[in-house]
Amino acid sequence: MEKKIVFSILCMLVIAGPVVSVAGTTIQDDINSRETTKNYGGSIQQITGKNCVMAGWSEIAKLIASDGATSDWFGYSVSISGDYAIAGAWYDDNSNGADAGAAYIFKRSGTSWMQEAKLTASDGAASDWFGCSVSLNGDYVVIGAYSDDTSSGSNAGSAYVFKRSGTSWTQEAKLTASDGAAYDYFGYSVSISGDYAIAGANGDNNGNGAEAGAAYIFKRSGTSWTQEAKLIASDGAAGDCFGCSVSISGDYAIAGAWYDDNSNGANAGSAYIFKRSGTSWTQEAKLIASDGAAGDCFGCSVSISGDYAIAGANGDDNGNGADAGAAYIFKRSGTSWTQEAKLIASDGAAGDCFGCSVSISGDYAIAGAPGDDNGNGAEAGAAYIFKRSGTSWTQEAKLIASDGAAGDYFGYSVSISGDYAIAGAPGDDNGNGAEAGAAYIFKRSGTSWKQEAKLIASDGAAYDAFGNSVSISGYYTVIGAFQDDNVYGNDAGSAYIFKRPIPDLDCSGTLSWTDVNPGETVSGQFLVANIGEPTSTLSWKIDLYPDWGTWSFTPSSGSGLTPEMGAITVGVEVTAPDQQNQQFTGEIKIVNSEDSNDYDTISVSLKTPVNQQSGNLQVLPFLMMRQNSMLGQLFMSSLVSTRIQNLK
Repeated sequence: MEKKIVFSILCMLVIAGPVVSVAGTTIQDDINSRETTKNYGGSIQQITGKNCVMAGWSEIAKLIASDGATSDWFGYSVSISGDYAIAGAWYDDNSNGADAGAAYIFKRSGTSWMQEAKLTASDGAASDWFGCSVSLNGDYVVIGAYSDDTSSGSNAGSAYVFKRSGTSWTQEAKLTASDGAAYDYFGYSVSISGDYAIAGANGDNNGNGAEAGAAYIFKRSGTSWTQEAKLIASDGAAGDCFGCSVSISGDYAIAGAWYDDNSNGANAGSAYIFKRSGTSWTQEAKLIASDGAAGDCFGCSVSISGDYAIAGANGDDNGNGADAGAAYIFKRSGTSWTQEAKLIASDGAAGDCFGCSVSISGDYAIAGAPGDDNGNGAEAGAAYIFKRSGTSWTQEAKLIASDGAAGDYFGYSVSISGDYAIAGAPGDDNGNGAEAGAAYIFKRSGTSWKQEAKLIASDGAAYDAFGNSVSISGYYTVIGAFQDDNVYGNDAGSAYIFKRPIPDLDCSGTLSWTDVNPGETVSGQFLVANIGEPTSTLSWKIDLYPDWGTWSFTPSSGSGLTPEMGAITVGVEVTAPDQQNQQFTGEIKIVNSEDSNDYDTISVSLKTPVNQQSGNLQVLPFLMMRQNSMLGQLFMSSLVSTRIQNLK
């Protein structure tokens, strides 16, 4: 099978299990049969060497199931949050039956990642596909099993919430729709944020019609999770597939309906924003492209962060050509969500599928275009970074692999966190073999994004599909390779953890001034250094300083500080408050811009002198009352003499 055929399988818009990363949702392999294996044609190539450019990123762990087996597809879905990572293995055979599915939790301890738990459904059964979608947040994880047969019917679907307590993960709840029915595919997409979880059921039949789709919100109270709302489109219709993609952040949730027929045409697609008020979730907005058209599939991928939401429309025909693709940014103002920008590639072309994967974080958004033809070859793939400035979103960078080639499908999966972005290229041919796969890390410096590392598996092989799923958080990234052959058999699957060097902020010096006149400006300095791992880079800033006086720092922030550069000097100026005889104290807090838990403080003290004149005036009334006394006469004589001298 040629790569082009493989890519068409990967991006088909039919019901299948998607990956949900912590940053949003992506379209994933729509393969409904285990018949499709790595044997696309040709033979496994012998590994003759690696062509990995790490640039400080190092593979610190290969994650495989402690009890894996052939065709488990471990790593099909991944998510990472803090010191924990999860990988779904939706074809895992276990005590629940063949293809019942499982998910595995790994925890970081120092530089090691160890399996902490294998999660399976307490009531699972064969072909449930538990682990088709996963989302991890803090001590909670939600896992979809959209093929689960429940009391509501075959393939009604479900999702499961597990909670960590110490080193144990226990099932806290099974989530099902209160009105579920056969082939709802509840759990097809999932997302969790705080005490709330959302599960898409894009096959749900409701008042809007057959397979109109729905999504369900569940809330945690203690150890219980109860359905708080069923979300459906206010204007939905049969076949909309509402809930094909979901994302939740705080009091807001978004659900894509990629097959929605609307004023833009058949299958133009849409997405819906819902807001929580107390225990109610109400539709706040329907999002459609201002220039949408039939077959755009708007909403195929969605992500929400704060007041901003992004929706991919990988079938959009625009000036770049048919199916060039687009993504749309919407901003909340009060209760209104308005389209703030349409994102398209500055150099896009027909068939790029721009927007098949999206992620948004703060003022930055990323969209994958795995079908992009560029200097690397046909369908080498690309991803595009856009930055917000006021109400404008402009393309800041086009990301392509430094060593890309035709059929890499770079941008098939994407994730962004702070100044770092990652893009998967599951079709990459490298030292590990044909279509072994790779992922690429890019870092922002000012307005530039540069490739910092190419990541490949240390033991990869042909057709592993490394990079089919990615998630990045802080200093760590997890990458799925669901077709990896390992000790457990063909297509057992794996996931890999990579880490970038961690900086360590260290500040030294003291700032102490005495006898400073009110309104006087004094200066001092302290040192900022990175004492972290070699080759690590530190971005830092002044976070807090005393609320007395007027302060200035030179510089007040910095980036790119390595241990090899040594300490830099920060100059400090402060204008003393207009108060006499006062002792002012406090501290300056300097933080690692990427890790608020990494900070240091500098102690500060400033003392103004006693106002002698003020002290004389305080005793004057007392002595004037006694001016006939010897002491009073002496004092008055001295005071008059001082006044005369001052007049001179």
